[in-house]
Amino acid sequence: PQDLASGRETEQDAGGASEQPTASAAENRPPARQLTTQEVAALADDLQGEDLERRRAALTTLATAAADPAPPAVTQRLLELLSSDDLFTRITATRAMARWGNPETVPALIQKLDDPNVAVRQYAVDALIAIRDPSGAEALVDRWKRLPGMGVPALMAMGAAAEPAALRLLAHQDPTVRVDGCRILAKIGTRDCTAPLDQRAEDASPDVQRAARDARERVRERLEGAATE
Repeated sequence: PQDLASGRETEQDAGGASEQPTASAAENRPPARQLTTQEVAALADDLQGEDLERRRAALTTLATAAADPAPPAVTQRLLELLSSDDLFTRITATRAMARWGNPETVPALIQKLDDPNVAVRQYAVDALIAIRDPSGAEALVDRWKRLPGMGVPALMAMGAAAEPAALRLLAHQDPTVRVDGCRILAKIGTRDCTAPLDQRAEDASPDVQRAARDARERVRERLEGAATE
């Protein structure tokens, strides 16, 4: 699959879906408007219908609204639309998964990390951040070099669920990636990362050494602060 570093597609013929999210979008997402039962039913009908414009309008609403609990039929239909040939539909369905996704939708969202369209890939990251499933974090690490600039804020936003994946970065052959791992653990690391950070504090790379020592200190301060609460 094409990676993010190889170019930026334009969103032509996407029905205006040219907005591209950042990896920290999940942290900055405004509160969702809660839909009524009647509104959800109407939107579900539009998703199933053949009218493309009504389907697009329903997707746009679902990308900024939510229902509690989320009806499984709506989430299932969004999953189906992740593979649509219509670019607007595919982008907006992926965006909506940040509101309507759940751990069961993570495998499909991981597939969207390899979508040929950059906006789809970025909204898939946003959705994985929102769901905070460890397998989503692992998938981001697997594609680290293909998601430049997105991995660090994404794993930071996922919190403790991403710690096992972040620990893998400490063993990467590229010292810049090892620094990334230290930066993430400085924010989300628990006691489980202290021994690996001790090892990286003696890394062959001075940059990794500094990052590991800083991370180790910040984790220590966080643990001490939690102990006094």
